Amino acid sequence: MKAEFSRGTDPPTPRLVPQVMTAQEAAEVLNVSLSTIYNLRDRGTLPQLTKLPGVRFAAKDVMDIVGENTYFFTPARMKELQRELDRKDARIKTLEALLRGAASTILDGLKGG
Repeated sequence: MKAEFSRGTDPPTPRLVPQVMTAQEAAEVLNVSLSTIYNLRDRGTLPQLTKLPGVRFAAKDVMDIVGENTYFFTPARMKELQRELDRKDARIKTLEALLRGAASTILDGLKGG
């Protein structure tokens, strides 16, 4: 597709993607607080660039986290997680009923003995 420009209008300048981000910039990109950024750094999820002054991160590392977040929290993934949670809740209820029955049987045996 060919871009059309009116006379006297320059084509848009391509936006340069930064290669390094401050903690504040990373927080804005990820839509999280600064403390979350520092927690990600401290856990090793977001490696800090140590050869630069201040707290800096490689933009690629920040964008990798964006990709992970969008993958794990798509509507389809949320439905899948909800189904898994529902299955586990049902299993827990079944196990609780079995434990109540076993405890009752044991207590009845102790009373009769």
